[in-house]
Amino acid sequence: MVSKKQVSETVSLSHLSEWITKELNAQVDTIQHLSDQVDALQDLVDPISSDEKLRLTEQGKTWLPDACSFDVTCLPPRVPNLYACEFTSDNLPYRWTGPDRTTQLNFNINRTNDKHLEIKFLGAASPEVLKVVKLYVDRREAPVILTESSLTATLPAKHNAPHVTEIILTLAQTISPNSLNGSKDTRLLGISISGVSIK
Repeated sequence: MVSKKQVSETVSLSHLSEWITKELNAQVDTIQHLSDQVDALQDLVDPISSDEKLRLTEQGKTWLPDACSFDVTCLPPRVPNLYACEFTSDNLPYRWTGPDRTTQLNFNINRTNDKHLEIKFLGAASPEVLKVVKLYVDRREAPVILTESSLTATLPAKHNAPHVTEIILTLAQTISPNSLNGSKDTRLLGISISGVSIK
């Protein structure tokens, strides 16, 4: 004869099984939703079809995007002289340059025509950091327009050249918040980059 305790345990296990199944189904739905969002974003930044890319590849050509725009969470986690991603109180991502005053970023972009580069930043560790700002595109210095929150430059067109666009940003210096105001942050910082746009 089955005891009340055994019946209770069976019911509890049944409820637990139903709850686990429900939670797993919810997780699957969430993953599918995120996958759909990724596909939608991919269509925005990469509108050319896979078949078209394959056709170009078979012709010995490489497809490159004409434009890109993204925040720093899209950059590789490890970039020399670029600290890990942090977030403001409004959840805006940014990454400090440093400890060296020179930071290099590489992009694959179609440069058959001139492009407009904009590097957005939230601020500088000190005004001294921005006293001298130089930008090099493929090892050649490019004129820079500097504002309180961005620096812009022109990427000149190039043909029959390596697909990678090399951008090197050089600041006057990097400085530690600790040396400025006694902060516990002893890192050598430059500017806090929040995003990059090439159009």
